[in-house]
Amino acid sequence: DDIMNQLIEYGVDSKIAFDTMEFVRKGKAAKGDGLKPEMLEAMREHNVPQWFVDSCNKIQYMFPKAHAVAYVTYALRIAYFKLFYPAEYYTCWLKRNAGDFSGTDMVASREAIRGKIAEIAELEREEREKKEGRKAMLDMLLEMSLRDVTVLPVDLYKSDPEKFLLLDGKRILPPLSSLDNLGLQAAQAYAEAREDGPFISREDMLRRKVQPSVIDAFAKAGILGDLPESSQLSFFNM
Repeated sequence: DDIMNQLIEYGVDSKIAFDTMEFVRKGKAAKGDGLKPEMLEAMREHNVPQWFVDSCNKIQYMFPKAHAVAYVTYALRIAYFKLFYPAEYYTCWLKRNAGDFSGTDMVASREAIRGKIAEIAELEREEREKKEGRKAMLDMLLEMSLRDVTVLPVDLYKSDPEKFLLLDGKRILPPLSSLDNLGLQAAQAYAEAREDGPFISREDMLRRKVQPSVIDAFAKAGILGDLPESSQLSFFNM
């Protein structure tokens, strides 16, 4: 932007000044044969100093000022929401990083999360680097806990197939698809099956076309509660 504004101050046409700025900041003058003839002609016509011309021919890359300003304002905006609207911020963050979140084993106490972080820290470098995404997620979950933002276990009836839901201002409900080995398509199919009402057993789930792999994912995450295996009632237990 400074190149363009300076050229305009020298009297160069704004269109040529803009084209010159773009040509120079991308390093095309330095990597090629210098400025284009029409650019040189316009600069000489308006008595642009030779040092300015020489500098334009040497610049290999210039980060646009507008981009720098945009990044700073973006960072300030993020900091504002993280400080004053933490639950909303963390809900959005989880959505953007959903691939590293596991509703199966990441809904845990602070001590458990710290333990998982420590386990990663003890791995060999190559293995540790493979788990950078998981480590970042655990760090964020610990930070959330310290700020009293709670991540709830996946709920059989309330969790959305795909979205993280913010409840009561400080509680975040993960989606069904955050469970290990449960893809979005399977989660959506299950959400349709539950529309007919609560399940009375795992057998009832199967009868209503819930895939066995989905039931296994629920069982592994410990969210089936006391749901019995069978819909049959035993007279001996009555």
